[in-house]
Amino acid sequence: MKSYFFILTIVTYLTACSNSNKDVIHNDIYKLVVTVDSVRIIEEANEYLKLEPVPITNFTCERSLGTKNDFYSEGDYWWPNPDFPDSPYVKKDGLTNPENFKDHRIAMRNMSIYVASLTAAFKISKDRRYAEHAVKHLKTWFVDEETKMNPSMNFAQAIKGICSGRGVGLIDGIHLVEPARAVSVLKTLGGIDDRDFTAIKKWFTQFLEWMTTHEYGIDERERKNNHGSAWVMQAAEYARLTENEQQLKY
Repeated sequence: MKSYFFILTIVTYLTACSNSNKDVIHNDIYKLVVTVDSVRIIEEANEYLKLEPVPITNFTCERSLGTKNDFYSEGDYWWPNPDFPDSPYVKKDGLTNPENFKDHRIAMRNMSIYVASLTAAFKISKDRRYAEHAVKHLKTWFVDEETKMNPSMNFAQAIKGICSGRGVGLIDGIHLVEPARAVSVLKTLGGIDDRDFTAIKKWFTQFLEWMTTHEYGIDERERKNNHGSAWVMQAAEYARLTENEQQLKY
């Protein structure tokens, strides 16, 4: 618990500082993290070096109306109707249906963790093995035609018998924020070549276009709760990566 208060204190202080001091403070924080946490970061990354990429194309659900490259998830609180098994699902607020399809969510979350950890280890150690493995995951998810995720979330948070996807499903994409930031770090440190960086940047450009123009993205943007906040966080990071100044000013 103390560590959370420590991090919160740093973030609050950094926010209050002038721009001229932020770079200095950022460097000090980086040095502190390296001093305190570098062993754990490297050990964790060493375990992730053993893991091969797992794309969403490894998992399919017969209830999805999308292709194998379309991200698919189902509404957490929706269950089969016990009285009419073949009818549309019914909502049980607050009760998660453990039988709903969640493999794509898990795969995305894991990829996010692996890429972030490997990139951090590369930044600390300068060992190119970490960068190369992070890029391997990134290419599997965002570049390779057979395995990459389509740059949209048309089929997220679906409800059987009611809808094939929803705007609230965009919150599932929150795990793409870490990979988007990692790509920039890898680029700055020379850990990714121009061709792969450009291809990944193109994917996020297309995804940002989808989430700012599609009805699902607009629906999520206009929500005044954690869903709206998740939209803003994603849009800001993807706009930063893709140098979309107009979206950054939104």
